[in-house]
Amino acid sequence: MRPECSGQHAGSHVTRLRRALLAIAAIALQGCAGAPALAPDTTAPASAGGSLAGSTAQGITVKVIQDIWRYDPRSLPDRVTPLRVRIVNGRAEPILVILTDARLFEYGGGAYVAMDPGDAVQATAREGDGSVGGSRGIGIGGIGIQLGGVAVGGPGWGIGTSGVPIGRGGGETEGGMDALRVGIRPGRLDPGSSVEGYLFFDKPLGRRDRDHRYKLVWAFRPLTPLGAPPAPPVATVEIPMVAR
Repeated sequence: MRPECSGQHAGSHVTRLRRALLAIAAIALQGCAGAPALAPDTTAPASAGGSLAGSTAQGITVKVIQDIWRYDPRSLPDRVTPLRVRIVNGRAEPILVILTDARLFEYGGGAYVAMDPGDAVQATAREGDGSVGGSRGIGIGGIGIQLGGVAVGGPGWGIGTSGVPIGRGGGETEGGMDALRVGIRPGRLDPGSSVEGYLFFDKPLGRRDRDHRYKLVWAFRPLTPLGAPPAPPVATVEIPMVAR
């Protein structure tokens, strides 16, 4: 074999090796990118009385707060989509915060009703997350907490200031049930009060969902006497979002 032929063969081998390494690096980068999270859609026009991150209707404001899930179960975003929100009641009368009145609509796709925090934890446990103990009675939904120093309105909440706010390094909850503490709690929200926490939707986001557009639609009702059927909503807030 002539020496120049041997050199050409070696050069082509190096080229193929470089291409293979570049392909492996591209795959690795895609894996590191991970699944997207919901964020306000800054390309969508703001609704009347709203902003890019939130919206107001009939005196009720809902704001989406971009945040990274850093609580237990850590694998919760693999099973459900957490969405941190703040509700402000600017009306003259109290309102009811009802989880099933919050819906996530996917453009060209389905609609998802907000889950009870206990159901979100159970869904993660069924996926085999070892941090959640299935025998700890975690199906006790409706437990919530005030977050970020936001006052919870009305005696119906029954939480006060005993919770661990987000961002203070509250640590892990026994049994991996942080989601029960940081989930929005349904109940009464008094005039001039606000509450902040997570909604959970049975729609895990994957890499293929990146750049897909969604819309959070939340109806709010007035208080009704005990045992009476729910009253019609007094306001419906809509916020356009995108998976990033």
